[in-house]
Amino acid sequence: MHQLSSRHSLKHPIFSVFFSSQDNETSEITFGDVVKGHMASELFWVPVASKYGYWEVRVDDITLNHRRQSLCQDCRVVVDTGTSMLAGPSSIISPLRRLLNVTGDCSNYQQLPKLGFIIGGRILSLNPSDYVSRSQYGCSVSLMDLHMPPPAAPKFIFGIPFLERYYTVFDEPNSRIGFAVAQHKGHAPEVLVEAIVPHSQVAQVELDVNSQTDVTNNATVTYTAPNVQLKPQMESQADGSEDVLEVQTPLAEVEEPEDVMQSKSGRSSGFLAVAAPLAEPH
Repeated sequence: MHQLSSRHSLKHPIFSVFFSSQDNETSEITFGDVVKGHMASELFWVPVASKYGYWEVRVDDITLNHRRQSLCQDCRVVVDTGTSMLAGPSSIISPLRRLLNVTGDCSNYQQLPKLGFIIGGRILSLNPSDYVSRSQYGCSVSLMDLHMPPPAAPKFIFGIPFLERYYTVFDEPNSRIGFAVAQHKGHAPEVLVEAIVPHSQVAQVELDVNSQTDVTNNATVTYTAPNVQLKPQMESQADGSEDVLEVQTPLAEVEEPEDVMQSKSGRSSGFLAVAAPLAEPH
């Protein structure tokens, strides 16, 4: 990839991956561009957190049905197209199995929660079919234990189950990864959910907000803490729950500036949702 970029052989110095989830689709890897038809949401970028050659990003926490579980402290995840399963550190997988409480006879399969990972301020969720092995012999959590010796940060590996659900773009020159909900034929797209900052951080965030005038266009530019996004001109509505507030807004399209693709507001039928709360301590 570095050689292709240095020779200016590509339209953009990126490559993107789409994994099919059914027989009437074809998996694709695209060099130099993204395929908008494979994206059912905005494309957002997350910086690579590794200096050792891994496509690795930070995980801020784990969620069940969009509720934070306070299981991750400086966790990382390696996005790996060559891995067929999901894996994670045993120190986290063990309590996670207890929280999921998957029964061996599959009797609670329909009530199992969405398993989410907060990455770049969004909750990227997996359905029970992604993390549960279900057969005629019963059900079990299909998350593999991964042993990483210290001082390495706790690492997950996201393979095909994750890549089928999220269209992924790798930007080597800018050391970042882009994620979007994958669009699959005949399936309603997942809702891209934004994580709300924990209540304990709200006061500090308010203190950290500073404004200054941009002399180039006389506009006011507001700087906020990471993962805090100001969303003007959005209509919000309560869904009857104290835990989740959905914000409906058009999906972003991907435009093509000189260096690399960014996202902007555009026409689409999808929604961006805001999910809240910190779970009670266990």
